[in-house]
Amino acid sequence: MKESFSISFVAILLSVFSSITFGEDLYYKDLVYRGGVYYKQFSDIPFTGKVSGIREGELVDGVKVGKWTYRHHNGHLWGEGKFVQGKRDGSWIINYENGDIRNKLKYKNGKEDGLWESFHENGRLWRRGYYKDGNKIGVWNSYYENGQLWMKGIYNNGRKEGNWQHFYDNGRLWAKGNYKNGEAIDDWVYYQRDGSILDEETDYGNKQK
Repeated sequence: MKESFSISFVAILLSVFSSITFGEDLYYKDLVYRGGVYYKQFSDIPFTGKVSGIREGELVDGVKVGKWTYRHHNGHLWGEGKFVQGKRDGSWIINYENGDIRNKLKYKNGKEDGLWESFHENGRLWRRGYYKDGNKIGVWNSYYENGQLWMKGIYNNGRKEGNWQHFYDNGRLWAKGNYKNGEAIDDWVYYQRDGSILDEETDYGNKQK
């Protein structure tokens, strides 16, 4: 009798543990998103289980956890990365529709944090810089599709700071000026493609935020 009871009790525990841990499988299109939580359609209970379709991953109590993958409608990978308690965390990769890399990103607790890189469709670097706690910091550089430097400057807690320079796609200087607390200061100087000065005006930097 005791042995039979023990077996039944263990079976019940395994069944409950299995339902909590693994849940059920569901297509992403059969979920609804309300108040930051995913639910199965026509249900008021946050969904727990595996999700498949154009977005694949796992939900626990309606919140994304672990590795998730996203796909374009043509089936190519759109992006992939990890969630911790519903927030992006660690390294993420975002792709163009043809499958080539568009962005390499880093997150911490749902905010941009660390090196961010973007690429042109030809594979060359487009933009590179760092985030800290969701704000751009330090040196940021942007490039043309031909690899030439397009612009460079510094961010301080998400705001442009100090000297910024913009270049033509032939490498010659196009414009230069200064920022303080995200606002352009002093006169901005423009140059023609041959290197001669074109014009000066004070509001150029404010137009380039």
